[in-house]
Amino acid sequence: VLFGFRQHGICGHLLRHSGLCFPQCTIRYHDVRQMLHIVGVTFPQKHPVVTAPHPLIIRFQGQHVVCISLHRAEVSVVISNNAGAYALERAKNKGIDAVCLSPKTFASREAFNEALLAKLQSYNVDLVVLAGCLVVIPQSIVDAYPNKIINIHPSLIPSFCGTGYYGLKVHEGVLSRGVKVTGATVHFVDGGTDTGPIILQKAVEVHEGDTPKALQQRVMEEAEWVIMPRAIDLIANGKVTVEDGHVKIKE
Repeated sequence: VLFGFRQHGICGHLLRHSGLCFPQCTIRYHDVRQMLHIVGVTFPQKHPVVTAPHPLIIRFQGQHVVCISLHRAEVSVVISNNAGAYALERAKNKGIDAVCLSPKTFASREAFNEALLAKLQSYNVDLVVLAGCLVVIPQSIVDAYPNKIINIHPSLIPSFCGTGYYGLKVHEGVLSRGVKVTGATVHFVDGGTDTGPIILQKAVEVHEGDTPKALQQRVMEEAEWVIMPRAIDLIANGKVTVEDGHVKIKE
């Protein structure tokens, strides 16, 4: 799935089933605890009030609360090559344009690439976000959006990445090698496979007895769902630059 972002307005649409999204408001931690009590999640009794001038994504990780406020970004369009992708339905439900572009419906791969680029340009997007996107991004689009396409990979690059490492295959490789720590990486997309400048990484511990599926889920919850919104927010607020192939972040 590919998300096109414009760098203005406010984004309240990065809502996943594991989180809650609130409009402009002040949220008391007590209220969050009360709402989550019905599903058996408990939190410490004391916590400061969270005041949000922008929409918040509040994600719950065990007994930890992660609050992410996205400024100066909005989702312009969601594109998938799979007509059955739930992301398209979710986008429609939020009033966001949802587009299916499948290579199978074009006479050639070149025609598909041209259509994908034209669609992105028609929305004047400033940032292209790849989320579970298995379609190879052609060089023509990389050149049109230099350091404006980001991808998330479910490992700590440069480990378990590159050609052949996608989906469960990444986690199968992690478990086969017996490493003790894995994680996720958000990086800019260049002409290679998982070779672009690294923006953010987050480590996740590998547990004894993990299966590829269990590890995949924990990496998503503890790393991917944390660092992807964070990277978008940093870029939207002009805090990310690339110098000599390395990302610099201004906090």
